[in-house]
Amino acid sequence: MILRRAARSAALPALLISAACLALGGAATAEPGVARDSFSKPLPNLSGDELTRFALGRAQFRTIRLSGARADGSGGLGPVFNRTSCSGCHVRNGRGRPPEDADGPLTTMVIRLGPGSKYGRQLNDKAIPGVESEGRAVFQPNPIVHVELGGVNWPLRSARLAVREPALGPLAPHVELSPRVAPQIAGIGLLERIPDAVLSELADPDDRNGDGISGRRGGNGAGRFGWRAEVATVKAQVAEALHEDMGVTSTLRPSVNCAAGHAACTARAGGGIEIDAKAFRALVTYVSNLAPPAPRVSPAADAGSEVFDAIGCTACHVAEWELEASPVGVIRPYTDLLLHDLGPALADRRVDGSLGNREWRTAPLWGIGQIFAVNGHRRLLHDGRARGFVEAILWHGGEAASARDRFRALRPADRAALLAFLASL
Repeated sequence: MILRRAARSAALPALLISAACLALGGAATAEPGVARDSFSKPLPNLSGDELTRFALGRAQFRTIRLSGARADGSGGLGPVFNRTSCSGCHVRNGRGRPPEDADGPLTTMVIRLGPGSKYGRQLNDKAIPGVESEGRAVFQPNPIVHVELGGVNWPLRSARLAVREPALGPLAPHVELSPRVAPQIAGIGLLERIPDAVLSELADPDDRNGDGISGRRGGNGAGRFGWRAEVATVKAQVAEALHEDMGVTSTLRPSVNCAAGHAACTARAGGGIEIDAKAFRALVTYVSNLAPPAPRVSPAADAGSEVFDAIGCTACHVAEWELEASPVGVIRPYTDLLLHDLGPALADRRVDGSLGNREWRTAPLWGIGQIFAVNGHRRLLHDGRARGFVEAILWHGGEAASARDRFRALRPADRAALLAFLASL
């Protein structure tokens, strides 16, 4: 695999890049266009057998799971869980959002918990009958922060978390609360094909080159999936989601998802593996072969791509990867899959209110311009706090602060071009 990173110019160039340079690769994407099913199409050129497994996996993805063993394979839910199906969080394989109201239910997002939590890695806010859920997360609005941009004060909204009705007692003050919306999943199978060696070579945790960007590998040096790159493979990510989100055991995650001391959960837990090997393989096939949508080429988007590179965004949102030993060819996901410090404003908070982890994986940008068509909202960032591209950029700090400040200093026409580029993806 060859990494291609365009050279960053000192001034914004007037020339437009060619439409061919914006293509994601002939065999790598679905046809361009905007539709509710933009994230639900298979990669082109799958074989007949692969399409059959893809269809079986799609059925598994949409299956509403029930508690206990079921003859049709739809059992295994709980005892504690967050959603009853994969598609319950990843609606049309797209992106989740926070609740409209501070006290509203979390329908397409979860709360991850930091080390030392008595509830495990994730707060399960639902449970089967006869079992108490682990607790309920509520958002409490923070004071609005205003940032000047082009003579306009942009309001930046955020919220702090609290856990109500904790089944096993309050969380310890040092435990981090990490709200995370369900990410778009189309394209992750292509990201898995980037060799570990190339990602590790790109990482620069000590900023040896002095450019202010110090990305590092997550997941003990092998991660690439999840908001913090905790998981190394699609197969492991699927097993993780089944286990943490629905309480379904698999050969990769065979243990029951019950917190120590939650007696009712342990008593109602089923035994054995709750998704068979065929269904699990089909589910992995489906998730691995969802095609990212192709970008929509226009002169404005072409110009905006140049602006995006010129202000330094591609230092982390690496545009292009060439898969040398793959028929897929070139992909343009706009990510390096590395963890970066994005500053205190985007850091997790601990129960006691102190700052926690402030590193996040560079989110892939392909498909970001189609979220509204697919999911009916424009909420961005790990917790969905940003209500569009401008807010998401303004929230960036830490290693991204310089690029953010250059965005703020852009001429209105250049800023509009950059936003048109993001909308085209």
